[in-house]
Amino acid sequence: MAKAIEKISLGLDSKNYEAAVKLDAKLFEQIKVIDAIVSKSIGGGVDDYNTLLDNPITYLSELYWARFGDKFPSNADRKETFLRQSNFSESQILSITDSIQGAISKLRNHKPVIEGNTITSGVNKEAFEITVHKNKVQAYKLIKSVLRDYKSLSALHRFPQSFHLQRMYAPMLEMRGGMLKPSRQWFTQA
Repeated sequence: MAKAIEKISLGLDSKNYEAAVKLDAKLFEQIKVIDAIVSKSIGGGVDDYNTLLDNPITYLSELYWARFGDKFPSNADRKETFLRQSNFSESQILSITDSIQGAISKLRNHKPVIEGNTITSGVNKEAFEITVHKNKVQAYKLIKSVLRDYKSLSALHRFPQSFHLQRMYAPMLEMRGGMLKPSRQWFTQA
């Protein structure tokens, strides 16, 4: 049986997490706008977001035609009929769906899960947790021990600045907030 790999957290990548949360919120605002267009012009809701995002005008025209097509001549242009009757322009609709697709592509690994008529956020706080690389766990523990021992020793003997440690254990250590700490960059890379 394989030994479980210990995960040591170095904190949250809050800058990227907050950016993803904002982008996710913008995405869902745009989803509400497209839902409002469907509700106002056709009634009901979107039954397939993937199809809508792939070809919005055709999808909406066909959805409109399925509901109201019997009121128009059979040779009427479905797209033009939908646009004229809905009072929304093609550019308005495409702008909204392009905004949604842009947000989805920017979210990359955190893009939403789209299944039929539901969209679920893909932003997960745990995914933004910075952890020590599996091959550096032992080194991390040792450097934390060195820092702890140095702090205890300097409290007893009033050692001067810790720059000697920083020089000796470079690039494993860095100054953050006026304190010598394990380097996030070094401990997270392979």
